[in-house]
Amino acid sequence: MEPPVVSFRRYFGPVVAFFKKVVRKCIRWYVQPQVDGLEAKLAQLREEFALLMKQHNLTQALVLQQYQELFRRMEQLEMQPGQPSSKAA
Repeated sequence: MEPPVVSFRRYFGPVVAFFKKVVRKCIRWYVQPQVDGLEAKLAQLREEFALLMKQHNLTQALVLQQYQELFRRMEQLEMQPGQPSSKAA
């Protein structure tokens, strides 16, 4: 969606707006494919970024889960009888 063509000049405003419209229509064939390509690339990058964020969150959750499992195992080892405790030192 293109913004409206306006000119705030008091006397020449309508003339300036007319020439702006003419120039816009003359270069649309050149500019519009570039804009469309840019918008497509931005949409692709947005999707890739969302996927990376999802992977990052999954990785972060996996690391937290592994940390909790290691901490639980460490506590179990410290509770076993006959094992020297690091807390006794």
